Amino acid sequence: MKKAIFAVLLLTGCQTTEERIAADDTQCRSYGVAVGSQAYIQCRANLDTNRANIKASERFGNSGGMVGWIERQTDK
Repeated sequence: MKKAIFAVLLLTGCQTTEERIAADDTQCRSYGVAVGSQAYIQCRANLDTNRANIKASERFGNSGGMVGWIERQTDK
């Protein structure tokens, strides 16, 4: 499942908001969950969280979040 989510997130970089919403809906429905069910809501939340984590790691790097960013600034 993580590979599938990563693939979806990788492909969503150039999508409009509407396209991202449709892709997320398609991804979660592909797992067989009913739209509006608790599992569907959790799936959509997981996709949003994963997308936010990827953006954060792109911004701050994979080591230490803000702390890692500060350390990299002081290493210059």
